[in-house]
Order: sequence, then structure tokens, then C-alpha cells
Amino acid sequence: MKREIEWIQALRGIAALLVVICHARIVLRGTHWEPFSERALTPGALGVDLFFMISGFIMVHTTRQSDSSLRYTAAFLIKRFTRIWPVYVVAIIASLIISPPNLASASSLWSVIEPYIKQLLFIPVSANRPPFFSMPYDIGWTLNFEVYFYLVFGISLLFGRFRWTLLALWFALTLIAAPLYMSGHAGLDIQRTNGFSHAWLVMISNPIIWEFAVGVAIGLLYHSELALPRHPLTYCLLVGTTTFAVWYDFSWHGTFNGLDQWGAPLIPMLIAFALASKNIDFVIPASLLRLGAVSYSLYLFHPIASKGLRMLMAAVGLGSLIPTWWCTLAVIVFAIIVAALSHRILERGLSGWLRKRLVSWTASALHQWRMPRRVDCQHGE
Repeated sequence: MKREIEWIQALRGIAALLVVICHARIVLRGTHWEPFSERALTPGALGVDLFFMISGFIMVHTTRQSDSSLRYTAAFLIKRFTRIWPVYVVAIIASLIISPPNLASASSLWSVIEPYIKQLLFIPVSANRPPFFSMPYDIGWTLNFEVYFYLVFGISLLFGRFRWTLLALWFALTLIAAPLYMSGHAGLDIQRTNGFSHAWLVMISNPIIWEFAVGVAIGLLYHSELALPRHPLTYCLLVGTTTFAVWYDFSWHGTFNGLDQWGAPLIPMLIAFALASKNIDFVIPASLLRLGAVSYSLYLFHPIASKGLRMLMAAVGLGSLIPTWWCTLAVIVFAIIVAALSHRILERGLSGWLRKRLVSWTASALHQWRMPRRVDCQHGE
């Protein structure tokens, strides 16, 4: 990532770490610390809202040189797919190893396998629990939305200068018009089904998708001529919007994910950083940049790392240390270590290898597909 948006890389790391901290509170359940940890750590789930907005921003930034060609769009979708899916497969396999399903209580083998197949294909398992959709590896619900957004955004690339109009119309249709038609209501509550019974329709009409749209808008703002000057008032604005976001969410003015909850105060903060970064060279600690680099693996593997560490502690006779703040900290640190290994082996290794080959193969296939058309034109002259 270019230096000019290192602050985005840092925010990705912070977002992932917040989610890890939120989930680390399970270590303290059943102890006298549980009420405090639930209240103090649960708002860390706002990292998901921050992730979604950052995704929208990054898609604008990384595709600003789009030539609207099928080749560019195919390469874009392949890069997005290969970044997410191979690591996701490994994470799900690891989760099955560390927490195998109870086959004895299942009605059939297919009833156990089907949810995992749907998860690997980014298909919501159930329409009745938005936005989580009863995914067997529960944190995978966010990837359903990510992949859906990438698909819609990728298709929009084919429309050139009309891409933003198309995106706006699609979001207006699926997030406003469709819910209004089906239920007479189009709000921001992400736990509503909006009158739909099919899981896919419940998902694409879920208002948490507005957070991607907000990220896109901030990305366009970042690439506009608007900017904040290098001035003491700008620094005050940055500190003020960040402080407000932390205070608002961790004092429980927001109570859940969504644009009207934990996501709300993140908007002015991101706008301030986007416009200020044009004239202010933020000094980002290297540790935050590294955390941002492993943020996807950190998000994906932290439940496995947490469960694995606690199982290991119990196995070596350290079970009495599990329901403590020390173990909570150890879970967070261990998750970062696992994420670093995953980033190196899976993201840079497996995903990188697959991406290069699929992009090369697709470019060759598209080239061969277009060649006969050129020959026909030449014969027709």
C-alpha cells in the first residue's frame, strides 16, 4: 500500500484488533469480571463497521485507473477472490479440526456438511438471523457481505464513467425500494429481514451494506479536490472526531453494528482523516502498519487461536489461569502471532501463487477469445 494511505492500513489493523479484543472477553465469562468485560470490551465489534467502510474506500482507491474493460474487471474479481477464499478455506478446515461438529446428534451427515458448503460458497445459511445468518464458522458472516460488495463493485467497473450512477441506483433499489415494497419500511436496523424469506434477498437488502457505500463516498471525496489544510484547527478536528467515536461507542450510545449504531461516529472521523491526509503526512508506527498487513488473517484466525491456546493451557495443567485477565491478554497476543504466520504462509504464499496463475490464465483466455473477432474484421474489410 502506498505511503499516502498508510493511515488506512493502520486503521485496518486497529479494526481487526478491536474485534479480537471484543471476542477475547469470552475468557472471563462465568467470573466476577464478566459484567465489566462485557460492557468494556463488546463495543470492540465496531471494528466490523470500520472494516466495511475501509473496504469501500480501498475499492475506489485501487480501481481509479480502471479502463472499464472485461480484462480489468476479471483481474479485479480474481484478485479479490484469491485474497479471501484460499485463506478462508484453511480457516474453516482448522475450525473443524479444533471444534468438530457433533455428528451423533445430527439428523443426517448432509445436515452437518451443507452449512459448511454454503459457507465456503458465501451463501447465507439461514434467512432468520440477519446479519449473522447462522454461519457455522460464525465470524464468516462478514465475508458474505464483503464478497457481495466486491461482485457488485466489479460489475460496475464495466460501465466506465457511469459506474458511480449504477452503484447508487443499485443500492437505492436493494436497500430502499425493495424493503419499502416488501415491508413498507426501509430503515437502518440490520437485524430485520425486510419482508424477505430467501436468505440471499435478506442479505442484499441488509442496511449494513450502506457502510460500504459510505466508504465509497469517502474514497471519492479523498480523490476530489477537497482537502483540509495543515492547520492547528485540522489537528483539533482529527483529535475531536476520533475522541468522539471512541467515547460514543464505548459509552454504549451505540449498541450494535450498523450505520445508525457503532458505525455512525466513524463517518466524520474517516472524512476528517481522508481530507487531512492530503496535506498532513501522518507518522504511522511500523507496528501498526504490520498489524494492518495481517489484519485479514487476524480477523479470520483469532477464534481458532483463542480456542487452541485455551485447550493447550488446559492440557498442560494451566486451566486455572484461563479465566483471568492474563489469559485474555495472552489470547490477543497469540492471535497476532498466528495471524503473522498465516499472512506469510497463506496470504503471501498460497493466495499470491493462486492469484498470479488465475490472472495470467484469464488474460490469456480473454486474448484468445478476442483474436477470432479481429481476424473476422480484417477479412471483412
